[in-house]
Amino acid sequence: MVDPRIYRTGLLVVVLAVIVFAFALQGQGAPLGSAVAPVAFNGSNARRNTVDLARQYPHRPAGSAADLALARVIAGRLRGYGYQVSYQRFRAPTPAGTRPLENVVAWRTGMSSSTIVVVANRDAVGSPAVAEQSGTGVLLELARVLSSETLNHTIALVSTSGSTGAAGAADLAATVRRPVDAVLVLGDMAGAGLRRPLVVPWSDGAELAPTELRNTATAALHAQAGLTAGNPGLGAQLAHLAFPLTMTEQGPFAAHGIPAVLL
Repeated sequence: MVDPRIYRTGLLVVVLAVIVFAFALQGQGAPLGSAVAPVAFNGSNARRNTVDLARQYPHRPAGSAADLALARVIAGRLRGYGYQVSYQRFRAPTPAGTRPLENVVAWRTGMSSSTIVVVANRDAVGSPAVAEQSGTGVLLELARVLSSETLNHTIALVSTSGSTGAAGAADLAATVRRPVDAVLVLGDMAGAGLRRPLVVPWSDGAELAPTELRNTATAALHAQAGLTAGNPGLGAQLAHLAFPLTMTEQGPFAAHGIPAVLL
């Protein structure tokens, strides 16, 4: 179920956080601000993207014909916004066995060669998996917003496949062009409920996402939507120290030394 209320709050916050990094990342521990008007992001567009794509491709397991067709649609939209688009092809395990998969990688060059990467997974095990498509809906609307702005940092917008085991994220983490200042992974942006922590910092090691990255996303949540991100409980932190693993898509980036959070 897609909750429009969360689209009006949570998605706006995500985009603000991305824009903050794109324009003003400066390597400080304090949260950053943004000079871009939040009205530039249209939550209705993001919701429409999500619902339309989920309706057109309701059954899209990783590596399926529908998954690959959706990749072409996303690539076409990103090219239409003026991004340089390429495909990253690899093989990985899926619930249906090992399959050839594709990531769609769209670049827009900024004044600095250092990159901010935004990742959204597009495949799904269930059907029609509308909420699971919400990250893609945000990604496409974010592409529209950033296409007309001057960026301090280069932006990479990536549609991944292989959500089971974070296969697409793992392949991207191993091959993405460096340097990368931050990765923001868009999870379920429009589910019927909010699960805390809203900013997930775990890695596949003992490290957490850098303080600046966590603080900026957390501050945006509070300032723009009145939402408290919440912190991982002591039990969760101790469990992660004992078993430093995560199944979500920010994990592979941290394993390669790249700062990343899941939103």
